[in-house]
Amino acid sequence: MKRTLLSISVLAISTTGISRRYPSSVASAYVTSGLPPTKHRQWLEQMTTEMMSTKVGQLTPEMIEAAPDLMSAWAQNPYANEYTASVGSGGQGRDCALAVEKLMKRLVAEQTATGSSDVATTYAYNALLHGWARSGEGGYAAQRAEQILIEMQDRFEAGNTCVQPNTASFRSVLLAWQRSGETNDAAQRAQRMLNWMISLNQAGANDEAQPNTECFDIAMHAWTISGHPDTPRMVEELLVTMDRLYRDGNVSAKPNTRCYNYVLSAWSQSGQPGAAKRAQEVLDHMSKLSQLEYPYNQIKPDFNSYNTVSRTWANSHEKCSARKAESVLKRMETSYKETGDPSLQPDSVMFNVCIDAWSQTKSMAKTNGRLPYEAARNILDRQISLYEDGAQNCRPDVYGYTSVVKACENLASRSKRQREKAFGVAEATFLELCGSDYASANHVAYGTMLKCVAHLLPQGSPRREQIARQVFEKACRDGCVGSMVLSRFKEAATPALYKELMGNVKKNDLPYDWTFRVPRSDKKLHRQRKKKGPPPSRINKKTGLRP
Repeated sequence: MKRTLLSISVLAISTTGISRRYPSSVASAYVTSGLPPTKHRQWLEQMTTEMMSTKVGQLTPEMIEAAPDLMSAWAQNPYANEYTASVGSGGQGRDCALAVEKLMKRLVAEQTATGSSDVATTYAYNALLHGWARSGEGGYAAQRAEQILIEMQDRFEAGNTCVQPNTASFRSVLLAWQRSGETNDAAQRAQRMLNWMISLNQAGANDEAQPNTECFDIAMHAWTISGHPDTPRMVEELLVTMDRLYRDGNVSAKPNTRCYNYVLSAWSQSGQPGAAKRAQEVLDHMSKLSQLEYPYNQIKPDFNSYNTVSRTWANSHEKCSARKAESVLKRMETSYKETGDPSLQPDSVMFNVCIDAWSQTKSMAKTNGRLPYEAARNILDRQISLYEDGAQNCRPDVYGYTSVVKACENLASRSKRQREKAFGVAEATFLELCGSDYASANHVAYGTMLKCVAHLLPQGSPRREQIARQVFEKACRDGCVGSMVLSRFKEAATPALYKELMGNVKKNDLPYDWTFRVPRSDKKLHRQRKKKGPPPSRINKKTGLRP
């Protein structure tokens, strides 16, 4: 007997050994075959047309068997991938979901005509759910997926065991709500689906609806992107539920580090009083779990764990927040040095956050025998040492150096001796930045240094006059004279020095060579700036403040 195009194509691919288990199906062959998406689509459209054009009741067994694979291929379409299958991604995902829906209706019609109960199966329905989850149709897709899932459960409870919803079915609906973009109730709807799944399984109404770690992961993610004020509490409750199910024998619902990180993220984003303290408690609990026996020793703080808690402390503006943020960074440094685990390597941003936290500290009281600027400089020194020892992720940059200088400026209200000591650290840090192989000074660094000159050195002193001149002249040579540098230089310099170095140049008409490295974000400057020729071919970073 002559085989149809549909049966030949599917059988040819099935001989490669690709499994039909959801979601790994014939779609994988499309994606990895090397053919362009248009060819994939033409192939799918041709097979779909053949199935749809066959009279109801006359589908061959081969066509019925191949239909779920075809639907899965549409659902996992290579034209609307995981990154574009989101709200507002265009019509490709919607078209693919509608193609799966059309094939499902065809199978249902065939099932009705033939009286067979195994034509429209769970595998086929899961492809339909997955198609809507990836469609990018927002709330409509999520509602449609939820409606299909409810219908599946109703039919299963009515006696049709061929459409029993399983974990993959619920996962797709949860994913649809997570991706829906419905900020008002997406997380609540995902939570409701997960609770329903758990209750069905525990009541014995559906033994295949067993929630796993991925289901909880999706629901937690939905909460963390919702902006809902109850997010921290809800995510913690989900974690507690996971642990309870795991202890009761559901090994597929084992909590992992990622789940704990969702809890940390929820507290970090909440902005609630005590959020940093609670995040710290969760991090400490993770560290204790890592010391237990398997499987709890698999729950270990990772980069995201430490980074989230450190940033939460830094942004909390609570008492001792800078010290707390630094203590988390130190724990991570210690873990990295002891284990050599690359995933525990602090990056530049973590160091910058902690240095900046010290630079914003209002209290000038010593902490562990250090003033804030000394603590900031100590962090930068540790960062440089760690980078030189091979930790490439923590390369020092201009932001860290500038924050140390900023921390020094905070001592403007202290005694003359303390101001001189702080200025010495600021000057040394700025000179180190100017000669560094890691970074180069920008307009903010120059402006901050001039602010230190104005606030830490006594008015009228020759040293103040000399350093203000040197910093401004170097800023001009490096093309870093923005509105901040101008205002800080005017504050630091005497009227005579300001007039001398500015000459006939007006602040609203600066030479291009003075300003070419000032970013467009300095709108006050760029509204008036005129270009007067190309920038210098290169910057001499080794130019110091003194001749």
